[in-house]
Amino acid sequence: MKDKSFIDSNILIYAHTKQDEKKRKIAQEILSSDLIIGNTQVINESINVFIKRFKIPLNEIQQIVDQIFFYLPLKTINHLTIQSGIKICSKYFYSYYDSLITASALQNECSVLYSEDLQHKQKIENTLTIINPFL
Repeated sequence: MKDKSFIDSNILIYAHTKQDEKKRKIAQEILSSDLIIGNTQVINESINVFIKRFKIPLNEIQQIVDQIFFYLPLKTINHLTIQSGIKICSKYFYSYYDSLITASALQNECSVLYSEDLQHKQKIENTLTIINPFL
């Protein structure tokens, strides 16, 4: 059985913008593989960056979001995710929002978390490995 992987918002952002073609291809490859998961925070962070940094019109963002909903299973954040996020924040010294993504990956039994924002190859709770695919 294949392991599940979780993505951070930077994977979605690179996949749907043209800021860096090499990173775009890598992100699209990750998203095309089976058993990739995201959560509501990841999509909301991505939308915020599309609006603020890239100034993408809302009608185009809606099209991007519709595509994401088609290929990416999105999990919701619940009280257990928040409680776990706080513990991870305290233990690993990541920001709360990065800790919340990490908690969601753990909660969904993922073995890999793709992110360029966290420590490459760090093992979280002996089950989740952080991978920066852009190195």
